[in-house]
Parts: sequence; structure tokens; C-alpha cells
Amino acid sequence: MKKIMKHMNEVLTTLIVLLGAMIAIQFIDTAKVLEHDDLVKGILLAVTLIGSFLLIIFFQNKYINQPLVEIEDQVEQIDFDKNPDFYLTLSKKSMLKVLVTKLNSILDKTYSMMKEIHEDKEELQALNEELEASFGQLVAMEQEVTKQKLNFEALFRNSHDAIAMFDHVHNVMDCNKHFESFFGYSLNEMLGKNLDCFVSSSDHRDDAEVLTAQIFDGNHVITEGVRYNRDGSPREVSIQGVPMVIDNHIVGGYAIYADISERKSKEKHLAHISTHDYLTDLYNRNYFDQQLTKLYKDKEYPDGFIMIDINGLKLINDAFGHVVGDMVLVETANRIKAAVTSDEIAARLGSDEFGVLVTRSNGRQIEQIADKIKANCSDISLGEVEISISVGWSELKQTETSERILLRTAEDNMNRSKLMEAPSVRGKAVYAIVNTLHEKNKREEEHSRRVGVLSYQLGVCLGVSNRELNELKSMGLLHDVGKIAIEERILNKEERLTTEEYLEIKKHPEIGYRILSSVNELSEMAEYVLCHHEAWDGSGYPRGLKGDEIPYLARIIAITDAYDAMTSDRAYRKAMPKDEAHAELKRCAGSQFDPEIVSVFLNHIDSFDEI
Repeated sequence: MKKIMKHMNEVLTTLIVLLGAMIAIQFIDTAKVLEHDDLVKGILLAVTLIGSFLLIIFFQNKYINQPLVEIEDQVEQIDFDKNPDFYLTLSKKSMLKVLVTKLNSILDKTYSMMKEIHEDKEELQALNEELEASFGQLVAMEQEVTKQKLNFEALFRNSHDAIAMFDHVHNVMDCNKHFESFFGYSLNEMLGKNLDCFVSSSDHRDDAEVLTAQIFDGNHVITEGVRYNRDGSPREVSIQGVPMVIDNHIVGGYAIYADISERKSKEKHLAHISTHDYLTDLYNRNYFDQQLTKLYKDKEYPDGFIMIDINGLKLINDAFGHVVGDMVLVETANRIKAAVTSDEIAARLGSDEFGVLVTRSNGRQIEQIADKIKANCSDISLGEVEISISVGWSELKQTETSERILLRTAEDNMNRSKLMEAPSVRGKAVYAIVNTLHEKNKREEEHSRRVGVLSYQLGVCLGVSNRELNELKSMGLLHDVGKIAIEERILNKEERLTTEEYLEIKKHPEIGYRILSSVNELSEMAEYVLCHHEAWDGSGYPRGLKGDEIPYLARIIAITDAYDAMTSDRAYRKAMPKDEAHAELKRCAGSQFDPEIVSVFLNHIDSFDEI
């Protein structure tokens, strides 16, 4: 613009000069023929024209050119980004004011449009970013859906659960391999057919159809039940029914079955052992007490109670071990079960006690049940050892009778029976145990007989009483009764005993003590048996007694037992000559044996009757 104005000024100035020159030349040519006045007028006219042109140029520069240049300078400052609020101004009044106003109006509209464009641009950019983000999400969702589809397919195909997919009418669309193997059907033979026809029997179809209806009602079914495989075998399963929903419409679903047979079996086992005795499979004490309390609470009182106790079970455990004792318990329990009906509650109440809670019976019938139990258990035996029971019963004659009194009455009656029967039974059991030991080991029988005879003859020499002489003879028979609980392999071992085996052998005095102490009339003899391996100097076993702390008869048996052992053939060595045995007794007198008794024994041994 500035260059244009400059060129226009130069052109106008040149035109004015040329015009003036032309006028001057014309006046000069004309002046030759014009008069003076006309010449003056002509000059004035030329000056006026030139002056007018100069004025025009001046005003043009002042009011047009300069404002235009100023406008141009300001136009160059227009920047919609850096200076969005810039408007054109003129320093003075100008004919171009209207132009500036119009230009500013255009600028204002342009600014508005630019602002809108900018806002639209930002909005478009935001939309673009949002679209890019949405597109990214869609891509991610598509990838996730693909991944989930693959995962689902993998889970569906490889799941350990049996899974079947069905359509809107419950027809099979697909199933996994585990379903085929679990129920025994192939996909091809199930395809397009109702699923319930394959997993439920005709007798139980209604149960399955109820669950199917729940799934098509939009419910997620979780339950347990029984389903049937191809050959009709029942399978305990957990069942899940999952509806398949698309656009709020149920188009099918999934049936998921997991085998819970093992868990159900364990649950039944746990439920059983919580109410039954682990050994005898009768009800346990806890269940018995619960049922008794419930009967009284519901006022459905029992008619009576029968209590049973195995006589001498402790003796059996000590003599033959707890394994044999457990066998006696199981056999007794089985015979009690055979004597009662399902209306009675038979339970193991203690280690050797049983109880039967009788319902729907009168006193006579209760007594008959008690007699039947006793008869059933009358022929239980372990070799020569007969097993017996004591039985007592009570009848509920008045509902006011408490359960405690009902049980106590039966127990008292049983104890009275035990007082009359048990002592003789236990005595017989002891001698039966001795016979059993001797049957296991004939050498022990001969040894026991010889020790009894030697002890009796030594007792005569020592001047003991007749009662003690009889005890010495019996002790010879009973002193090794505890060996009944020692393994026959150890008793008959030909090699030297190991440390562990010797420790087992050393238990027999204590076992013998426990066996004999269960019989009142043998309780004193039990103490002698316990001490017959104690040593005079305190080095013996099991209690380490010394000197006079050891019962006198036990000291006698210790010597005769050792002498016979040395002079008899044993599994692990031949018999020792008698003179060597005499020397060994003399050597051990004062340490292992009572020296006075050894002296009497050695002084009289040659006069003893031959055994």
C-alpha cells in the first residue's frame, strides 16, 4: 500500500509538472498574440489550476494516503491467534472512518467466526480424540471378547465339570468331552434332543424339569442332586443352571454338573462317625445322651434301659493286647445288635459298657431283651478263655422318673450281677490265660511246673507257713503269666535277643501283675509276681527294690526261677551243668539274690526230690 501511495504521488506530481509546463508553453506561445490583461488572466488560471492540483495532492496525502498507510500498518498487526481482540483505529478524523468501522465490523464478525471455528475445532478435536478413544476401546473390547471367547471355549472344552449347552427349548446344542465321558452319551446322539432325557431317569424327570423351568425364568440355579448316566447308575452331582441371555431374551443356557460322590461319601461318613462308635459301629455315648434327653423333652419317654458290661476286659487287654480286646468288643457289640430291633437304641457307653434304650415295650419284654442279649454273648471265647457279660435293666414305671434314675437303676442291677459272677469268671480267665500261654510254649509250661516244685521244697527248708507253701506252688505256675502278651517269636527266638526284644521281655512282671490283680483272691500273689525280677542290691526291675523291700516269697521265686532257667535247655542255648549253676548262684548272692536264701538252697538242693 505504501508503495502504491508513493507511486501515485509521484505520478500525480509528474502530471502536475507536465501540465504546468504545457500550460506555460501554451501561454508563452499565446502571449505573443494576447494582450496584457488576457496574459495575466491566463497566468492566474494556470497558477490556480496548478495550485488546485497541489491542494488535491495535499488533501489526498493527508486524508486518504496517510490514513490508508495507517490502516495498512494496523492491518499488518491483525493476528487472529496472538491478538484476537485487535481492532483498527485512526489517529484523527478521516474520510476513511466509515471504512475503518466497516473493516472493524468485518473483523468483529471474523473474530466471532474464528472463535466459533476455534471452538468447533476444539470440539472436533475432542470428538476426534473421543472417537479415537472409543475406537481404541472397541478394539480392546473386541480383543477382550475374542480372548474371553477363547478362554470360555478352553474352559468349556477342558473343564473337569460336565457341561452341556442347550437352546430355548432345552435341546442340546453342544457339550464338552467330560460330559460325554461322565454320562456316557456322545454329542451326535444328543444333538437337538431334550437334555433332561439324558441326565434324569423317567422316575425322576419331574425334579429335573422343575430346575429347567427355573432357568428359563431367568434364575441362576445352584443345587445338588442325583443324575443318571447311560446305564442308569445314579451319580451324586452339584448342579448349576445358567441362563443364556441376548438382548434381554433367554435364548438357552448351560447345565454344569460336577461329581460330588466322594464328598457326599465323606459327609455321610462324618455324619455316621459323629453319632456312632468308631470301633463297634453302635451309637456312641453322645448320640445316646442326645436321644435320651430328646425323648424326655418331647415327653415320649423310653420304656426302659438295659446296661451291659464285659467282665474282665482289662484282664483280656493286659493278657492278649488291646487288638484282641477290641475284637471282643466288636463281637459283643454285634451280638447285642442281633438281639435288639430298630426300635431300640443300642450304644457303647464306655470302654467296656454298652446300653440299650428300649421303646414300645413293657417290663416283661425288656427282661426278655436282656436275657436274649445275655444268651447271645454266652459263648464268646478266646481259646480257653471264656468271655462273659453282666447285664442289668430298669423299667420306667412313672413318667416322673428322671433319666438319671433310670440309668442308675439299671447300672445298680448290673453291678449286683457282676459281684456274683465276675470274681469266679476272672479266676477262671486267669488260669485259662496260663493254659493258653503253655499251649503257645510247652517249654514255659514245664519251666513253670518245675519252679513251683522247687519253690515249694525250698519253702519247706526255709520253714514258711503252709499257706505260703501253697502260694509258692501257685506262684511257680503263675510267675510268668505276663509272657502271654509277649510275641511268640521273641519267646522262642534261638538267637540272642536284641535290646528292644529284651525290653519287651522285661515287661512281663508288670503285665502279670495287672492280670492277677484283677482277681481279688490273687491280688497278693500279683505283688510277688511283680517283684520276682527285683535284685537284692536294687539293680533289678521293674521298680528297683532292694534288700528287705522285696517281698520274701518273691525272693524265693527269683532263685528257683533263675536256677531252673540255667539248668534247662533254652531256645538260644543248652542247659548249664548243675555245678556251674550252683557256682553262678553263689557268685550272685548278695547282688542279685538274697544271700541267706541262696545258702539254704545250695545246702539242700541235693536233697530235693527229682523233678
